[in-house]
Amino acid sequence: MGNFLAEIKGMLADNVTGALSSKRVITASSALMLFIAFGANVFQGKHIDDNILNAIMFVILGGMGFSGMEKFAPNPKAPPSN
Repeated sequence: MGNFLAEIKGMLADNVTGALSSKRVITASSALMLFIAFGANVFQGKHIDDNILNAIMFVILGGMGFSGMEKFAPNPKAPPSN
């Protein structure tokens, strides 16, 4: 179980500093909400408003896009020390 949690933390961590990235945490939690809404719609017959689903989808796509662009951005350089 500890190895699983370490893998999840590594997946949500920033590539440069290793700290949790808010973009990745928000994207992952939005994806979890979308999966829950999908399951409620399919298995329990609950209707979720289309506008809510579209908003969650746009948050996921935006978060994935920004996280993907981090790979191609130059690494931040440390300020020069005197």
